[in-house]
Amino acid sequence: MSGVCRQLTLAACISMGLGASLFGTDIHASAVDTAAGSAEILFDTKLLANRGYSEEVARFFSREARFLPGQKQVTVTVNAGRGQLREVRFDGEGQVCFERALLHQLGMRVPETPEGDACLDSKEVFPAMRVDLKPGIARVNLIVPEDAFDPAARESAYRRGGRAALLNYSVFARRLQGGGSGGDYFQAQLESGLNVDNWAFRSQGTYTRAKFSAGYQHQAAYVQRGIESMQSLLQAGQINAASDGFGGMPIIGAQIYSDNAQIGTGALAVPIQGIAETQAVIELRQRGQVIYRTVVAPGPFSLSDIGAVAGHADIDVVVMEEDGRTTRFSVPAPMSAATVSAPPIYHLGVGRYRLGAYDASAITAAPWLVYGDYAFNVRPNLRLIQSALLAKRYQGLSAQASLSTESSAWVGANLRVSRSAPKGVGYEWQVQGSTSLGGNVSAGLSWQSRTRKFSVLEDTIYRYDGEGYVAPFLQSLSASLGWSSMMWGSFGYSVSHTRDVTGSYITHSLNAGRKLGRAHVNLSLQKGVQSYKAAYLSVTMPLGRDRLSTRLYHRNTGAHRVAANYQGKLSSDVGYQLDASGTGNERSLSASVAAQAAYAQWSGGVSQSSQGSRSMYGSATGSMVVTDDRTVAMGAGKVSDTFAVVKVPDLSGLRLTGSGSGVRTSAWGTALVPTIYPYHPSRIQVDGKSLPLNYRLETTAIELNLARGSVMTQTIGATEIRQLMLQVRMPNGSFARVGSSVLNSDGDFMGTVIGEGNLILTNADIGKPVYLESSGAPRCQVSYETPERFDPESPYEEAPATCS
Repeated sequence: MSGVCRQLTLAACISMGLGASLFGTDIHASAVDTAAGSAEILFDTKLLANRGYSEEVARFFSREARFLPGQKQVTVTVNAGRGQLREVRFDGEGQVCFERALLHQLGMRVPETPEGDACLDSKEVFPAMRVDLKPGIARVNLIVPEDAFDPAARESAYRRGGRAALLNYSVFARRLQGGGSGGDYFQAQLESGLNVDNWAFRSQGTYTRAKFSAGYQHQAAYVQRGIESMQSLLQAGQINAASDGFGGMPIIGAQIYSDNAQIGTGALAVPIQGIAETQAVIELRQRGQVIYRTVVAPGPFSLSDIGAVAGHADIDVVVMEEDGRTTRFSVPAPMSAATVSAPPIYHLGVGRYRLGAYDASAITAAPWLVYGDYAFNVRPNLRLIQSALLAKRYQGLSAQASLSTESSAWVGANLRVSRSAPKGVGYEWQVQGSTSLGGNVSAGLSWQSRTRKFSVLEDTIYRYDGEGYVAPFLQSLSASLGWSSMMWGSFGYSVSHTRDVTGSYITHSLNAGRKLGRAHVNLSLQKGVQSYKAAYLSVTMPLGRDRLSTRLYHRNTGAHRVAANYQGKLSSDVGYQLDASGTGNERSLSASVAAQAAYAQWSGGVSQSSQGSRSMYGSATGSMVVTDDRTVAMGAGKVSDTFAVVKVPDLSGLRLTGSGSGVRTSAWGTALVPTIYPYHPSRIQVDGKSLPLNYRLETTAIELNLARGSVMTQTIGATEIRQLMLQVRMPNGSFARVGSSVLNSDGDFMGTVIGEGNLILTNADIGKPVYLESSGAPRCQVSYETPERFDPESPYEEAPATCS
């Protein structure tokens, strides 16, 4: 059986399985009910024989859709959940082999079998399991009972592993000439790293070369790994503190804190309960879409951990009994995001304050410290955060409360208390809030005040001359008001009052924008300290994909600048801009170009002023990855701790979208997807517009669900389709008769003539002898010339032919 199907292409097997000819001739078939109650399709075996296929092929595809035997990469869904890309083996009957490795990957219990890693069918594994095969889209849908899941693995049924070395880089170079100054400047920000079995190591540093100095400065190095049993992330090394109250401190140490990517909110506060009379399938739907599906045993059932649910949409429950009877009921909608109680989170760390080389002459000894915070909800819309920091000469406490409403109003208050050796006890208060006042009006308010003795940890580490260090400000108050209208545009006003040791000052800002015809007009007015006043006016006009803008800047000191700018695009990945500006006694011109390729983001520009000065710059940003199978991939984005490499052999320039970015395959057919959000389903989609017309892909979408730190390498098989359409004429100059049989040198049927003597040859058939045969006429051989080149942007090539 399997040997026959290996000799046939998948397209041919699927075509006969559907009972349809590739060339438009019907294969006659009828449905017959078997003793088991399933419909069996009976094919016209004589017609199949005429086409060179055996009756065994017909028997294989007569009962149901099934895969060809062997190992295949397919998408597997469990209980209508996330699709998981898995390597699945299919037996000689085209059914899934439930091997131990596959069951473990799907988070299911692994039964003990005397044969070890045996090929078990669904009935041997879990008798209640239901398997739905979709070979046409390379998908297997499973419905399994709740007791089939391994409790220890169910919450972590994500794809893991993978190894890779990586480099992120951002390079900038500039040259200044004339105007009494000059010099070159170069800087490269580098991050190297390794991902090994979900451990991620990163090292960061910067190389700088200026006119009188050059050198490399190491910045940080750390290792991290997700701790899924605690829904947390562990980091160690040279890190920055992750804390709501004291975040950002550079330390050498370790910290563990709640991983937002792992924390789910899918558990229902009140479980869905019911009674199944038989072994039933339970479906949960929201807005008509299935969000969860499972199999339950006869008797009472209770479901609470059902994954992500949407707010303000009731859950419809469908109970489908074994005999076909259906029961339906609904449960109230879960609370919206504004009122759902967010899960508690924590941060905890210990280490020593990390000093940079540039601080060597301005510090005391770096202290050891420990910090932590805990956030929880007192009520669904009231959240509290408590933080503490303990060091040798400094202690700090912080308490924060935030209140939100369904009307989008929000207010937060924070109190911080510090105690340091040089200053004593100090306090800081802070209040922030925003709300919608109706009628497209919004308002915001922020107030912050601190005593003179309030301090931060750095005040105990750095030395300061004079009477001591005082915070930059003692009090700050700001307010904003905004209004928008489809007819009149948008308006915004903000005012702030700041007081420090030198005095106080008030700043005002007014912004207005409106669309006039096709043009967008924006006006900004500012008033600041020391009688500073400024106005900025811009007018932008779209010109198809391009745009033209003018701007005017004026200050009350008399300085002003007028400028015009043109921005255009040479393609979807390449843009440029031209700019001309002038003041009272100076004119300047500049031009720049920016491009995103499969390898990096590039930009460069040059400017020239009427005073004789000139500047040039260039920059490049990107990343490079080498995986454990020696695949090299380059990309234009920064690689995060979880990423993917997609290989499409022999296809360059293919665009892939999804996971928040768009990437292209390189000349080697590799594409680097720099960021995959962990513990959430992601989809990478091939942009069909970038696919050459003469290529077919095994799949156009990849569904991912990766654990943090995973590296996924996925290959999409690509097949070049060469098609040659011949227009065949007979010796008397007439077109070949429609319906004439097309045969190869062995006399096998290949198709029929259509249209005006047209027949199509594909791939291996091109260049081989072809014959025509029709009733009442002798067989003749088709003579034609094969084109030297097949255009990838054309679905087929055309050539004249004669049959004699």
